[in-house]
Amino acid sequence: MARFAVLHRYAALTSVLVLALTAVLTTTGPASATPVRAGSAGAAAGHGARVIKQPKVKVPRAKAGTTWTLKIGDTCESDSFAGHHRFTDVAVKGDTGTYKGKKIVTMTWTAGANTGAVFKGTFVKADDDYVGPFVNGNQTQSATLVPGATYACDVLTSAPQSNAIVFGNSDFDTATVGGQNSITPTGSVHFYVCPGDSDPCTPTSDGVVDLGTAALVGLGNSANAFSPAYTPPATGSYCFLGAYSGDSHYDPVSDGSTTDECFIVTAQTPILTTYPADSSIATNINTHDMAVVTGTANVTPTGTVTFFVCGPTQSPVACATGSQIGSPAAVVSGQSLSEGLASSANFTTSSPGFYCYRAVYSGDGNYASASDSSTNECFQITNGSGPT
Repeated sequence: MARFAVLHRYAALTSVLVLALTAVLTTTGPASATPVRAGSAGAAAGHGARVIKQPKVKVPRAKAGTTWTLKIGDTCESDSFAGHHRFTDVAVKGDTGTYKGKKIVTMTWTAGANTGAVFKGTFVKADDDYVGPFVNGNQTQSATLVPGATYACDVLTSAPQSNAIVFGNSDFDTATVGGQNSITPTGSVHFYVCPGDSDPCTPTSDGVVDLGTAALVGLGNSANAFSPAYTPPATGSYCFLGAYSGDSHYDPVSDGSTTDECFIVTAQTPILTTYPADSSIATNINTHDMAVVTGTANVTPTGTVTFFVCGPTQSPVACATGSQIGSPAAVVSGQSLSEGLASSANFTTSSPGFYCYRAVYSGDGNYASASDSSTNECFQITNGSGPT
C-alpha cells in the first residue's frame, strides 16, 4: 500500500513538471510572424509589447505673412502673402499634430499680373505640400504649393563664353542657378554640346558630346558652374546644354538649350609659307615653287594652291600679278597633321633676270583663303648652262 502511494505521488509530480515545462516553452518561444498592432486585444494582453504610434505630420499654415512658392511647370510665383495674396479655407482642424484626412487650401491673387488667378490644392502628407489646379483666366494648369523657407523654385540660365569663335579655338558654357530665400543652390550641372542645328540640344541628340559635370559654387540664392573647354572639330554652329542636378531644396532643371546657348565656329586663316626650289639657276633649266599651308587643331588643310610668276626685273619685287604656272596644285598632307604641301608645275625661261613667285590658297570648309606676301619668293636666272 505504501508502495502504491509513493508511485502515485511520483506520477503527480511528473505531471506538474510537464505542465511547468510547457508553460515555459510557450512564453519564451519565438514571436509570431504576424505583427501585433498597437491598441489591439493581443497587444493589450501581452506583457512588455511595444506600442507603435502613428507618425505626426505637421501641416504648415498657409497664412498671411508666410512665404510660399507656387510651382507651375518651370515657372514660379513666390512672395510673402501678407499683401499680394489672400488665403481662404486655412482654419481647418489638423494644422498641427496628427494628420486627419485631407486639408484644402485656396490661394487667390489680389494684385499683380495674375490678379484673379486661383490655386486650390489638397495637402499631400507624403510630400508635405499642396497639389492642385491653378486657374488663370481660361487656362488651367497643375501646380504645387510649397513652403518657400524649405523648398523653392530654381531657374537655370546659361550662355557660352563666346557667341563666335575661330576654328581651332575653344569655348565653354557658363551656368547660373538662381534660387530663392537666400538658400544657395548646391549640387552640379551636367554639360553637353551638340553640333549642327540641334536646337534644342538634348542628351540623346545625334552627335551630342558629353562634357561631364561641374560643381556649383555660389553665395546667397545664386550659384555658378562652368563646363570644361570644348574645341569643335569643324566650323559651323554648336549648342550647349546644361542640366542642373537639384538638391534638397531645389528641383532638377534644364536650360532647354535655347538659341542663347548656341555659338558659331568660323573659318581659321591658315599660315601660307612658300619658297622657290632654287634661289639662282641658269637659263633653260626647270625650276618650281613650293607651298606649305599650316592649319591648327591637328586638322590638315585641304583644297588647292594656285601659283603665279612675275619677271624678269632688274631687282626682286613682290609679285602682285603674273602668269599662272600650270593648273592649281592639290594640297596634300605634309609631315605635320596640321600642314598641307603643294608644288607648282615646272617653270623654264631663257631670259635672265629676277623672277618672283606668288601662291594663293583656295581655302576649304575649316580654313579661309590665303596668299603669301611674295617677299621671299624671288629667284635669279643667269646666263650659262648651270646654276651659279
